[in-house]
Amino acid sequence: VAAAYDAAAATSATLRVRGAAKTLKASLLEALPARYVLTQRGASHEISLDVVDGRAFVGCCRSEDAFVPAADAEASAASRAFYKLREAVFRFELPSFKRVVDVGAAPGGWSQFCLRNGAELVVAVDPAALEVEDAKLVHVRTRVEDAREALAKNAPYDAVVCDANAHPAAACRALGPAVRPFLEDGAVLVLTLKQPSCATKKAATDREEVLAAVAAQGFVEPRVRW
Repeated sequence: VAAAYDAAAATSATLRVRGAAKTLKASLLEALPARYVLTQRGASHEISLDVVDGRAFVGCCRSEDAFVPAADAEASAASRAFYKLREAVFRFELPSFKRVVDVGAAPGGWSQFCLRNGAELVVAVDPAALEVEDAKLVHVRTRVEDAREALAKNAPYDAVVCDANAHPAAACRALGPAVRPFLEDGAVLVLTLKQPSCATKKAATDREEVLAAVAAQGFVEPRVRW
């Protein structure tokens, strides 16, 4: 971390650390030169830090360049998930989606991003309420497995996005039979690979399971970014 900021000719910085356990933050603080100060608010730079399968992943950037926005910017978004999809579209250089199915949509962050990014129609599938209202948004209040009739009414679609609160392989197996018949050729699937938890302890193993589920549902040429 110190080398990264020295290379940028920084003389001082206030840092905010995201995603790290307290023990990792403590170790980071010990390793930083005195001119770097950790803070929760008003940081000049952000560090994202996580450990997956024994490997540490570290990212550094100026706060204004971070995809996780400042509090005043967050106020206009239905949820912080809005920025996850924004980053995915940027990182993978995806086109603007025109007709979208958003699986596990509540509270509506991904639907909201698609609408702001030029979508003509978003069908949001989730039993829970949305915090987004728009004339181009259709809310189907049921599970995706039971949404085929509603999806058929608004087909076809050029994208399906899913940030559901479920294991990504299970989510893919659920959405495939319900959504795939209504997708255009070349339609895009954007699926969140959740970080390891008590239910998903092996990120590498999970990755292969998710890719297998994606392939089994007829999606090809997957690209994965951590």
